[in-house]
Amino acid sequence: MIWKTTYKKMRCMVVFVSIVFVGLFTHAESLYSETEVVVSSIPEAMRFIGGLLSERVRERTPESDSYGTFRVRYVLDAAVTGEEARVWVKGDEAEIRAGRLRGLVAGTGLLLKSFQYGAKSFCPKDGVYDFKPAKSFRMAYLARHFINYYMEADEHELCRHVDDLALDGNNSFTYQYEIPVVDAARMTEIEKKRFSRISKAVYNRIIALDCDFGVGGGGNQMRTDSPEEFRAEPNTNPKCPPTGFNACPAKPRALEALLKGRKKDLGRSADLKVGSFCYWPYDEGGCGCKTCRPWGGNGFLKLIEKFHAMNSAAQPSAKHIVSTWFFDDADYKGLYTYLETHDWVDYVLADDFGDTYPEYPLKHKLPGKARLITFPEISMWGRVPWGGFGAIALPKFHERLFRQCEHAVDGFKYYSEGNYEDINKAIITGLYVDPSTTVDAILRRYGSYHFAGADPDDFVRLVEFLEKNHRPHLMEKRDTAEAKALALKIDREILPSLRSGWRWRLVYVRAMLDDEIVGTEDFQPESAKPYFDELVKLYHAERQLQWVLDGNMGGWTCPKYVPAGRGFKVYAPPQDDATEMVRKLLDDSMKTVVHLGAGDWNVKPLVLRRSRLELVLEKGCRLNGELTIAANVDGVTVTGDVNKRVRVEKGAKNVVVDGVRVAAPHWDERPYADVQAEIRRVDKLLEWADQHAEQEKVAFLYGKLRELKALERNGCGNANPLFIGISDTCAPVGKASQWARAGHYAECIRKTGNVPVFVPRMTDTNALAEVVAKLDALILSGGEDFDPSLYGATPSPHLGRVLKLRDEFDFALMRAAKARRLPMLGVCRGVQALNIFFGGTLWQDLPSEFPVKDVRHSRGDSRFKPVHEIVVERGSRLAKLIGEGRIGVNSLHHQAVRDIAPGFRVSARATDGVIEVIESDDYPAAGVQFHPEELANGGGDERFLRIFGRILDLTGRATRCPVSNQ
Repeated sequence: MIWKTTYKKMRCMVVFVSIVFVGLFTHAESLYSETEVVVSSIPEAMRFIGGLLSERVRERTPESDSYGTFRVRYVLDAAVTGEEARVWVKGDEAEIRAGRLRGLVAGTGLLLKSFQYGAKSFCPKDGVYDFKPAKSFRMAYLARHFINYYMEADEHELCRHVDDLALDGNNSFTYQYEIPVVDAARMTEIEKKRFSRISKAVYNRIIALDCDFGVGGGGNQMRTDSPEEFRAEPNTNPKCPPTGFNACPAKPRALEALLKGRKKDLGRSADLKVGSFCYWPYDEGGCGCKTCRPWGGNGFLKLIEKFHAMNSAAQPSAKHIVSTWFFDDADYKGLYTYLETHDWVDYVLADDFGDTYPEYPLKHKLPGKARLITFPEISMWGRVPWGGFGAIALPKFHERLFRQCEHAVDGFKYYSEGNYEDINKAIITGLYVDPSTTVDAILRRYGSYHFAGADPDDFVRLVEFLEKNHRPHLMEKRDTAEAKALALKIDREILPSLRSGWRWRLVYVRAMLDDEIVGTEDFQPESAKPYFDELVKLYHAERQLQWVLDGNMGGWTCPKYVPAGRGFKVYAPPQDDATEMVRKLLDDSMKTVVHLGAGDWNVKPLVLRRSRLELVLEKGCRLNGELTIAANVDGVTVTGDVNKRVRVEKGAKNVVVDGVRVAAPHWDERPYADVQAEIRRVDKLLEWADQHAEQEKVAFLYGKLRELKALERNGCGNANPLFIGISDTCAPVGKASQWARAGHYAECIRKTGNVPVFVPRMTDTNALAEVVAKLDALILSGGEDFDPSLYGATPSPHLGRVLKLRDEFDFALMRAAKARRLPMLGVCRGVQALNIFFGGTLWQDLPSEFPVKDVRHSRGDSRFKPVHEIVVERGSRLAKLIGEGRIGVNSLHHQAVRDIAPGFRVSARATDGVIEVIESDDYPAAGVQFHPEELANGGGDERFLRIFGRILDLTGRATRCPVSNQ
């Protein structure tokens, strides 16, 4: 009995030891520390692909021990069709087989993501892995402009980025080869040479990877100094306003100039192998004249047909993509009719800046051979600034959009503004390669590969929180704390070689920042500053942030943090060493301008030669140290020493130190922080309007009113400010045009010592009445066209976009205001709203309906300056504010008041007879067809501030409402 028990124990021990021995032996045999790549069977030009694989393995296992060597063999096989690839892994070797190089590249990506990585080794997993992309067109549009990441990173970093995207399965790239128009004027010659050098390097890499290179196919945009006679009629809302000079192709000389420009562009790209041309309709383009409209379904197609002929002659094998960005139904109908008789279009690109896919292309099959592709917005949706807080990841959002259209589309062209949305790139590519997969599976592969060592399920959970916390204004502490805990756990476990990589740092910083800023008003606590500083470096955003702070359009991917105070020109903390900044900006052949912000600057001895130097000192700047200037300025050598503390006061015209003129300061009077605070309030209110119950919105708004009231009494010098409501535009949250309008209204109201309050859209009339009861006046803001049925008219064929929910909200708001005789001021669409509400009618389209021909009031290219005159009636309330007679105004409308409402009178007309201002003697109301908020801010004409500062006088009510602000 004892023997039997002992025997059993011994047998169990032998079995246990055998299992352990076999397990250890097997485990040891499955670990590898080196890769041997066999590329002898593929052409020499393709053999660099082995380096892609070996380099990425070495990066993950830099401290490798002497385990085994894993062998990878590449084979070109004509039997593997298209861009497919097959990967076999067995034991200590793998084979990647494909019919062309891009298949071998994608197969390499599959193999790399199949490994399990340790700090000193990697472990393959036996199996067969197939790359069979379901969607054939997979393009990464790397937008290179506004000094963003793609413009500032060097060629090594960008080529590496392109490699990674090709390994993921992207087969096409759009990348600005030529210097963007928006940046050309402010670039030095050295910067232009650098841009061209990097362009060539990235282009060559794209071609070497066997990927297609896409460019723009031409539009109707021209240089701003083009002849005025060429000018197009601006498009009406919601089309994009032009940022340059749009020409009308219906004008023969303008068309001739456009074709000449296209020929010139083709000549510059003659040495390039162009895989596709993409034609854009409205984004910085278009014409709204009678001959061209509807632009997308008419004038645009006639123009790009001519461009197509030229492009095809120069690049016969290129594909042709027609974008439908900002198309409405009239545009789509015109395009579909055109495609029935024209077969040169290969792809139609359709998408929208929102959370649904456009209905028209889903309900109507494309005629002819053209195939549908999408334009996923992975960079900007729902965020301002776009990359301001680190990595963004929206897997569920993008999966929902994809599932809406996957049955109808054959690919994508996603739009990228930087490196912060790398997770979104992987999500989009993964879904279009394999629609049967899930976003969680894609995230696990991403985490296992890029954040090896950590638990991929932790990464999936972290991304869930990042998506939930996408809108900073709606974050909750329990969510940000959970995300932070997961990020700290992953940071402890991730392989040391990957912990400092930009992908992980962007995710880590995002989680840390969310927890720092949750619950704050301006998202800029001092404790968050180190994280924002790190983002500046990760984005290469030093120059971009400086341009933004200077008041120029420098891009919107830079971090949120800006120095406290006003008039700052440089993002740099006090007591930084200025010497290195001067050296960095120095260029031997060009004028160098060095901006030093307020604070104590430690300046080491420095000599600048063969350069034109201007040292600009900001208000409060103090130089400590010695700066020797030996600069050649216009042929005259000037020397001088700065060896003292220098203080430059506001208003200084020149600064002379030891006989040397070193600065001509430029002061920024715009209350930047105040404007941003108002925009944040807009964002918060609109978010609540979309996601909370009516009563919660009202309670939240009451709380904000109390905070604002206390703020204004303490800070603006107005002991009893007016609370002026601004109607919700009902535009998608985050839309750039909405933010611009919000900022202008808010700034005008604040400049006059009053409080702007944005009234969110509500469907509960009782809740809306409660909000209105707290206001002293109401501004009805601009926007889309009105439904003609509201004033008993039949829709015109030239009617623009109608937003029914906006009509309903405006009328509900006016009813609530009228019930308590709240003063109302209408601006642009707002004056039309007042006229319809009180019984008047509109001209639906001035160019086609107004008796005077050639009426041009839709001048979106000149928002901030007068483009025509109005004649203000003597004795009108407006005349008492801004004067009578002729006054120049801006003009951004194609509709206008027709039959004036009972009880109203005309206070001003344009010189062509269009009604521009109406005032009521029966009710406290007035309306202006122009935009005084933009003339006052962007245009600098402070006369128009009086319209907001004396809104009660303009509307005819000299006192505030008796029950206001209780």
